[in-house]
Amino acid sequence: MRRILDDKSVDVVLVTTPDHWHSPASILACYAGKHVYVEKPISHNIREGRLLVEASERNNVHVQHGTQVRSTPMIMEGVKLIPYRTNRVHKRWTPWYHFGAGDMGNDGVHDIEYTRWGLGVVTHPNKISAEGGKYFFDDDGEFPDTQQVTFEYSGDGKPGSKRMFIYEQRLWSVNYPYNCDSGAEFYGTKGHMFLSRRGKIQVTNDKKASVPVDVVPGGQDDALHVLNLCDAIRNGTKLNADALVGHLTTSLCHLGNIATRLGRSLKFDPQTEQIVGDDQASKLISREDRKHWGTPRGV
Repeated sequence: MRRILDDKSVDVVLVTTPDHWHSPASILACYAGKHVYVEKPISHNIREGRLLVEASERNNVHVQHGTQVRSTPMIMEGVKLIPYRTNRVHKRWTPWYHFGAGDMGNDGVHDIEYTRWGLGVVTHPNKISAEGGKYFFDDDGEFPDTQQVTFEYSGDGKPGSKRMFIYEQRLWSVNYPYNCDSGAEFYGTKGHMFLSRRGKIQVTNDKKASVPVDVVPGGQDDALHVLNLCDAIRNGTKLNADALVGHLTTSLCHLGNIATRLGRSLKFDPQTEQIVGDDQASKLISREDRKHWGTPRGV
């Protein structure tokens, strides 16, 4: 990896390591002047995610987060239609605290991405509560196989500005509402939308009557997401899922996992990116790395 970063002929690197190397490798690439496509989740913890955002900005390089839903036409068009939107590897490391971010950070992050996008929130939540654990799989994986996490965004504190995001995870279940194994439901004052990266969209009005929408169904497209990065590098096109977008979405996975792991609610300061009044939870915001490789600049 380090030899590649020293190669002046390399313009872009793809980071497809296990999760715990996603941010460190990307940070090193940024400081080497390389553009980055980093697989999801963008970070192993919240602090690393912020450091990568800063590395991208400081070195004026593009970092594309591998949540391809941001480049998927159906999802892009579906998000625009949401009523209260004011503007528009081998997966064996994922169950381990040291290497992964659980099923929430591996599979759930895709649906969390476009749910947060559709909800119109561009900051972190203020409150997080969660329940869950190992309900089904009798194995030695550390992360839960079942979770229900609630995120509350306070806005300015007044009615109309608050948002609630409820995430449910049951990957072992074959009970699929809407005949679809994943998706997001958006509840507004004048209607309801079901939107899924599996290529399904369904809209009803406040009378529960079906509403036709001019959106062509289609699943997430990896090629379009990579093309967006290439267009950004060549032509200055805006990235669909830059480091900040990836950081805000992936932080929900980390916060949900921390709340589930500790079995209690958390208060979070979106500006300082710190958990308030809980020293044990605060220690899980970052990690102590092994020293034999050295520490990426800025960490």
